Amino acid sequence: MGEGHSSQRALLVALVEADIRFVVIGGHAVAAHGYERATRDVDVVFAADHENCVRFSALLARLDATVRLADLPAPGGQITAEWLAGGGHFVFATAHGLLDALTWIAGFDHAALESRALTAELPDGTELRVCSYDDLLAMKRLADRPRDHEDLRELEALRDDTTEG
Repeated sequence: MGEGHSSQRALLVALVEADIRFVVIGGHAVAAHGYERATRDVDVVFAADHENCVRFSALLARLDATVRLADLPAPGGQITAEWLAGGGHFVFATAHGLLDALTWIAGFDHAALESRALTAELPDGTELRVCSYDDLLAMKRLADRPRDHEDLRELEALRDDTTEG
């Protein structure tokens, strides 16, 4: 998993250190639930309240972030708290790689995900909130891509292995 993986960890640490309220979804959540696989980006659902978006926009500026994709174009190309608080789906290229950031996914907003999230720890001791197993499976079923089918098979097999015995 090499250098890309350590950059992604650095991005997660930066989010935590900037006091951003977020829940990890996607490949890093899959790994937290026991199935390690390569992933190209960090996927998060973040809280869209003003204070969180102020901290998030400041962090993105420090990480030299540029907008790769967004539901609505950034006004004047600027990543502002107001624009982030408008919600939706954002993909940023940052100094630590790609960040896929959403305010909701598949009917789950940050508050719903956070209420059921578990705490996972990175090797350096940084604690992250990661979506629950059930929420992860629900998102994977709704996304319905080949990679999601593989993730579902692996996650369900791991769960079966740990519940037998």
